[in-house]
Amino acid sequence: MRGSLRVVSLLAVVAAAAAAWYFLAPVQLGGSTSYAVIYGSSMEPHLHRGDLVILRGQPAYARGEVVGYHSRELHRNVLHRIVGIHGDYFVFKGDNNHFLDPEQPARSQLFGNAWIVLPGVGGLLEKLRSPRGAAIAAGLAVLLIAGGGSGVGVRRRRRPAAGRRAPAQPEAATLPPKRSAPARRPSTAVAVALGLVGTSAVLVGIAVGVLAAREPAQRTVALPGLYVQRGVFSWSSPAPVGAVYQSPSLRPSDPVFLRLVHALQVRFTYRVRSSLPSALSGSAVLDAVLSDGDGWQRRLVLAPVRRFHGDRVVLTGKLDLQSLADAVRRFEAQTGVHNSVYQLELAPRVQLRGVAGGRLVRNTFVPSLSFDFDELRLQVAPPVAGAAPKPLVQTKVAAGSQTVQSTVAPFGIRARVAVARRVSLVVVGGGMALALASWIVFRRRRRDGEVAEIERRYGDLIVAVAAGARLPASERRVSTMAALVRIAERYDRLVLHEEHGGRHSFLVDDAGLVYRYDVGASTDATTEIRLDEALRFRTGRVSTAD
Repeated sequence: MRGSLRVVSLLAVVAAAAAAWYFLAPVQLGGSTSYAVIYGSSMEPHLHRGDLVILRGQPAYARGEVVGYHSRELHRNVLHRIVGIHGDYFVFKGDNNHFLDPEQPARSQLFGNAWIVLPGVGGLLEKLRSPRGAAIAAGLAVLLIAGGGSGVGVRRRRRPAAGRRAPAQPEAATLPPKRSAPARRPSTAVAVALGLVGTSAVLVGIAVGVLAAREPAQRTVALPGLYVQRGVFSWSSPAPVGAVYQSPSLRPSDPVFLRLVHALQVRFTYRVRSSLPSALSGSAVLDAVLSDGDGWQRRLVLAPVRRFHGDRVVLTGKLDLQSLADAVRRFEAQTGVHNSVYQLELAPRVQLRGVAGGRLVRNTFVPSLSFDFDELRLQVAPPVAGAAPKPLVQTKVAAGSQTVQSTVAPFGIRARVAVARRVSLVVVGGGMALALASWIVFRRRRRDGEVAEIERRYGDLIVAVAAGARLPASERRVSTMAALVRIAERYDRLVLHEEHGGRHSFLVDDAGLVYRYDVGASTDATTEIRLDEALRFRTGRVSTAD
C-alpha cells in the first residue's frame, strides 16, 4: 500500500512539474510565457510599479487587450493597451497617458497579452536578483532540500500503563546490548527533490548552452563615431572705412568688392577628434580653383603641403583677387568667350593616417567652399536648387569597426557568450550530479530492501538477538510487519531481530508464545495468525494448540 502511495505521489509531482512547464515555461526555453515587471506609472490604476505580469503569446490580438511589445525606437519592452489596429500594425496607449504611443509596432513585435498579475511580486524578484537576495534564496533552497527527510518515520515506544509492571526483558545472556537506531537514510521525498532539481538544472543549462552556441563569442560591430574630422574656412583683409565697410577689417560675413579689396588672407583650420585612444598624423594642402563651369580651370596653390602629427593643422594663404581678374581677361581675350560669372573654389585636401580605437586609419578629407566671381565682386555661391548650402564649418564622421564580446540575455540576465557557455556547462554538470545522486538514493533504498525500511521505521523498537531454536508449536507467524509491531506495542514488548544465513526474522515473545514475521518468506496458512487472533491468544479465549 505504501509503495502504491509513493508511486502515486511521484506521478503527481511529475504531472505538476509538467503542467508548470507547459503554462509557465519562458519563451527563452521554448515556452510561450513571458514575464514583465512594471517600472513606470503609465498603466495606473490597472498596473502599478513593482507588479509582476505574466503574459501568454496569442495567435491574434484584439482592441482593448493589454499587450507587451518590443519597441524598436526605445530598444526595450513596453506593456500598454491596444486602442487601434491598422492592418498588421497596432496602436497602443497607456491607461494613464494622454497621448498615443509614437510607435505602431507590427504583429511580429508583440510577445503576449496580460494573463496573470501578481501585485508587488516583481519588486521582490528584483531584490532577489541582487547578490544578497540571491544568497538568501540559495540558502533557503539548500535548507529545504537538506531537511526534506528529517523526522520521517520516527516512532516512540509506548510507555507502560500506570500501575502496571513492565514485563521482564530477555536475559542479558541471550541478548547483545541494544544498538542505537540506524542512521537515517535520505527519504524518498529528498530523492524526488534531487531528481526534479537536477533535471530542471540540466534543462536550464542546455537551454542556456543552445542560446549561447547560436551566438559567436566575439563579433565585429560598427563604430559610427570612430573619429570625426572638422574643417573651418575663414578669410580676412584690410578694408577702407566708408560708404561700404564700417570696419577696417573685412570679415567672412562681409561682401568682397574688387575695387575696394584686392587680396584675401584665407585660412583653413583642420581638427580630428576621437573618443577612443588614437595616434594620428597626416598631411594637408590648400588650393584655389578658378573655372568657367564648362571645362576651363586654373589651379592656384595657396598653402603648400604641410605635414602634421596629432589632431590639428592650420593652413593659410594669400588669394590675389587682381591676379584672378587678370587671368579671366586673358582667357576671354584668347577664346572670345565672355561669361558673366566664374566659379572660384577653395579646395583643401587632408590625408589622415594612424590608429584610432585599435583600428588602422587611412582617410582623405576633401571639403570645399564655392564662390561666384565676376568683374565687380566675390561672394559665396548660393546653393543649387534642392541642395543645402555648403557651410563654413564642414565635418566628416568616419565609421569604423571594433571587435567586442558578444552577449546573450537568458531569463533577462545579460552575460557574455563565453561566460554563458561556461555557466551552462557548470549547471548541466551540477544537474547531472544531482540526478545521479537521486538515482543512487533510489538504488540504495531498493538494494537495502524491506529490512532497511523496517529498521528505518521501527528502529527504536528493535533489538538484535542471536538466532535460537524453538518448538514450532510455540510460534505463530503474522502476515505483516505492521501487525507484529502492533502486537509488540499492545503488550509493551520489544521486537527481536534474528538473522541466520541471510534470512531475517522479527519476533515478539509473549510469555513463551512467539509471534514471528519472516522477511521475504511465503506465509504458511497453517501457522499464519491474524492480529485479532493474536489478541485472543493473550486472553486465553483461543487455544494455542495446532
